[in-house]
Amino acid sequence: EPDSDAAAGEAPARTWRVDLSLQTLGPWLLVAGLMTAYLLISLARYYRFAPTSWDLGLFTEEVKQYAHFHVPIDDARSPGFNILGEHFSPITALLGPFFLLFPTPVTLLVAQTFLFGLGAVPLVRYGIDRIGAGAGYALGIAYGLSFGLAEAVDADFHEVAFAVPIISFSMVALLRGKYRQGAVWAVLLLFCKEDLGITVVLPIGIALILWGRTWLGAAVAAAGTAGSLIEIYWIIPALNPQHQYEYWNKGGCADPTQPGGAKPITCLIGQSMQNAGGKIELVFLLLAITAFVALRSPLVLFALPNLGSRFITTNATFWGTAWHYNAV
Repeated sequence: EPDSDAAAGEAPARTWRVDLSLQTLGPWLLVAGLMTAYLLISLARYYRFAPTSWDLGLFTEEVKQYAHFHVPIDDARSPGFNILGEHFSPITALLGPFFLLFPTPVTLLVAQTFLFGLGAVPLVRYGIDRIGAGAGYALGIAYGLSFGLAEAVDADFHEVAFAVPIISFSMVALLRGKYRQGAVWAVLLLFCKEDLGITVVLPIGIALILWGRTWLGAAVAAAGTAGSLIEIYWIIPALNPQHQYEYWNKGGCADPTQPGGAKPITCLIGQSMQNAGGKIELVFLLLAITAFVALRSPLVLFALPNLGSRFITTNATFWGTAWHYNAV
């Protein structure tokens, strides 16, 4: 029986309940577990004063400038150097408020562990829906303990920490048929690093076209391509002291700044075949993470643009198994 107030037309009071079921909390417990494992690695290195490079210092200075609403001038890189003139990653400004509360490089390390762990949430939820709870959590654990993330954690902090969960949320949204949501997630990658527009956003746009979402896919593909080109050819050189994109010099045959510009495709093929054994080893390890089941899915094609862009460089670090390059 409705009470008299409700019967008189007054809306019944709404009751708010917090879902504390294992189904809801489970993925977040996995995030906490992964964060614990990651922090053991990164904080141990930090407190041993054994950084892998100067990158943590560079990013700490960048985030500190954002925290105080300053242009990201990074004197650790060189006096008066605008760090956006090296890589376009303004998304790191999101760490500014946290740095104000905890002004230490540890803030960046903790943030990275959370972001990497966060990438497991959509994967686990989708896995539970498709293949059951046990297999879904196994999927999340395999992701979280993969060598690409472990090496990235061991390499202090980098901007791809944001890209990893964004890709995870984007891909799962696409697989669930939430194409617009997946597209929005994908476009956010343009704020993570300048190459991701072409190596990740563009392929997602092409996939949307193939899935019958022609206009949405075309918009995403155009945004990814234009975004990367604008960042590489205009924004970064405009902010760089030498007015150039410094990483062209890693391209060898692909370097358009050399006399004669980029070399013919045969030169690029030959360059990509250098140290083929090491590159095959990397592909093997990436596929081994999924017990090679990824080969059954056309989604594995999403990895090709990123790998291809790395394999044609002359810098062995880009196509090795160490550092943060395999996290994405």
